[in-house]
Amino acid sequence: MRIIKKIFLLSTIFSSPLIFAPLASANFTDIYISEPVMGLGQILKATKNGVGLATIPPTPSEPIKIALDSAQNKIYWVEQNTGLIRRANLDGTSQETVVSGTSPHALALDFTNGRIFWAEGVSSKMIHRANIDGSNPTIILTTGEVSANIDLAYEATTNMFYWTEPSNDMIFRANPDGSGVVAIVTIPSTGTLSGLSIDKDNLKIYWSDSGDRNVSRANLDGTGSEIVIMDSLITPEGIAVDSVDGPTVYWADTSAQRVQRYNIAGGSIQTILTSVDGLTIPTDVDLFFDSSTPTPTPTPTPTPTPVPEKTVPQTPTVVLTADSKEVDVTFEEFTIEFFYPEGISSQLVNKTPQVRYDATARRSDGVTKRVISKNRQAKIKLPIGSWSIDYRGLAVIKRKKSKQTSASTKLKNRIADLAAKLAETPINKTNKRISLKNKIQTAQAKKALAKTKTAKRTLRSEPSDTFSIE
Repeated sequence: MRIIKKIFLLSTIFSSPLIFAPLASANFTDIYISEPVMGLGQILKATKNGVGLATIPPTPSEPIKIALDSAQNKIYWVEQNTGLIRRANLDGTSQETVVSGTSPHALALDFTNGRIFWAEGVSSKMIHRANIDGSNPTIILTTGEVSANIDLAYEATTNMFYWTEPSNDMIFRANPDGSGVVAIVTIPSTGTLSGLSIDKDNLKIYWSDSGDRNVSRANLDGTGSEIVIMDSLITPEGIAVDSVDGPTVYWADTSAQRVQRYNIAGGSIQTILTSVDGLTIPTDVDLFFDSSTPTPTPTPTPTPTPVPEKTVPQTPTVVLTADSKEVDVTFEEFTIEFFYPEGISSQLVNKTPQVRYDATARRSDGVTKRVISKNRQAKIKLPIGSWSIDYRGLAVIKRKKSKQTSASTKLKNRIADLAAKLAETPINKTNKRISLKNKIQTAQAKKALAKTKTAKRTLRSEPSDTFSIE
């Protein structure tokens, strides 16, 4: 079954049916990602640079769309499996149902007037509106979209909402009461409209095209349409825009199992998260903007005891060797004493804990290679392409023999199964081959650690400068 494509909404949304004021002087700090999986799913969070990826509990039921209320620290999501729109605090507590009794496939929030819009595709083909708490629902129009891939966004300056109709290759807009429907964008028939987002500061609309593998933008009336990103995309789905920085566009590349970004003002595509970091099928992203003002500290802060879980290692040093296809990588040195400044009881382990360096090389097209090194220096062989490398430090302890045997066997069988599938996949099936290669790399890295248990870890470093293997 095809995963429903996502939509990207406003950077700041609010949670009351009353009128709201927008956030002032807010800075984009974190990115949230949804992953629906046939009856299950998860919502993930990382910093804007992809550091510290973690799951937000509890597990929702197939979250296909997400939207953040940065002012109230709330997250909203659409559940494909239950047909509900729900919300909770950013830590997953205080869950509540906002909309029920329909089959929503897309979500947009009007933070200025405290309203929520949602769309149904397939047979119903309706767009609804209600107060932000779900009260006073009403049907405002019927669309021409026959699939479940319809997407929505709202823009406060024009007081209009926008939606995609992938089966008709068009983007429309209308007034909040459903009047004034106008088609503003038509894409080539070879394309497939997927994500939709508004650049609220620069008054642009952005959309991703998973068929022609690009990201485009236009003025809010559809004029000035242009392709802004088309290099090495596989299936760009959900899209979100940081209006202040560049602007910078973030998107989920579902088949490639990665989240990437691109600064429109200049620069290259950066991959910030992949399957190696824990992604499976990322389909939606949204951005959290922190408007809090730090309280000044009147006295000097003493140097704290290191907290490995919060430590970001220095960027690795990468040097090309004479081999031309091999690089020497140097990591920041970590010791067991760093992870255990108070010492560790011998009763917890059967052997002395050891340090490992978990490095990931990422190519611009999404291919990754993961290496687990015992030393702070490692040699990594890489195929031709444009690469960058990041890493994290691990403190590992030995597992019991029964556990390591079971884990090793399962991983060995999984690697063999994936390799067989890769061998059977035709060369022209680029998306599937990249996905299988990423899964093999992840399984191989896990197998390298199958005899150990990661007791403590640092966060992942910033990536090295991009380098080329020719």
